[in-house]
Amino acid sequence: HEAAVGKLHLYIREAMDLPVGDWDTGQSDPYVKIALHSDTNPVQIVKTRVMDQTRFPVWNEHLELWVFDEEEDEIELEVWDYDTLSSHDFLGRTTISMADVATEKGRSSKTSSWLKLSSGAHLYCDYSYERFVSEEPASSSIKKGERLHGLHT
Repeated sequence: HEAAVGKLHLYIREAMDLPVGDWDTGQSDPYVKIALHSDTNPVQIVKTRVMDQTRFPVWNEHLELWVFDEEEDEIELEVWDYDTLSSHDFLGRTTISMADVATEKGRSSKTSSWLKLSSGAHLYCDYSYERFVSEEPASSSIKKGERLHGLHT
């Protein structure tokens, strides 16, 4: 396992026009399952709460995931219809690449967008990234003549 290099903040706001998951009511009981896939660490999974009987849910939930590789990690967002007595119904998915979220400075401004799901429905979320500060001093911050580990530079 590698150590985390940062934290992804996801704010799952709402969805619109979700497919019907429960044919008897013409509605769905949706929740969002978010998975962060990393080549070096196990998949992390977080979920929103279930919203009852709606195709236009409003969650307004803040979720966080550890980031291990800013270039390769991928965030997968899936919307599911919760069913008590049978398997949950898939309502759509989309992905976000961490390479698109992370910035040179290590902290992206909050991005808000309607993400189109594979089903044609839309998921509205905000996301931002926070890179952890390295504990190693940058070489440019060491001035000539200062001591570093007992040596003159």
